[in-house]
Amino acid sequence: MFCEYCGRNIINSKCACVKSTRIRKVEAILLYMLVYLFPLTAIVFFYKQSPILVVSFSMSFLIIIISTIGFLLDKPYLALLFYCHQKINRTIFLFSNPLPICARCTGILLGIFTLPIICLVFEHIPWYLFLISSLPIILDGFIQLKYKKPSNNFKRLITGFFFGFTLIYLLTIYNELIIYVAVYITTII
Repeated sequence: MFCEYCGRNIINSKCACVKSTRIRKVEAILLYMLVYLFPLTAIVFFYKQSPILVVSFSMSFLIIIISTIGFLLDKPYLALLFYCHQKINRTIFLFSNPLPICARCTGILLGIFTLPIICLVFEHIPWYLFLISSLPIILDGFIQLKYKKPSNNFKRLITGFFFGFTLIYLLTIYNELIIYVAVYITTII
């Protein structure tokens, strides 16, 4: 028997995809609040470090925590975090078992986990390299849309990997903007 939403095998009359598992709105709101507030507090506490390094480490740590809680509670929090469709034909299989997220989200996850190591090796990474790293995912989407050429899981994994760098960079800019606004508001009050 297969899930009508994602196409995965249903084990014990239950599928582990986001659409067939009940996740309350409170759980989703708390999950997204963690994602937006945790790196922000990490930047404030480790203000002498590079913001990209702090955000990439904190997001890697947060993803491990969210994955563990999701595993223990049997909830697809990782797929919810990435807003993943979890389609079985776009999922990478590991030891004959599908991963809980699609190939592109797996690539993004690997990019997020790799970025702290890259930041430790190269102390200063120019900002434009993070924006250039989003070009593969843009080109892949454009080629699919314009020429009706379907992508494959390897392309999805690679484009997601490089987009993971851009995602952390955008999250860092977001967090620094919030800190700047908060400091500005406290100076006028």
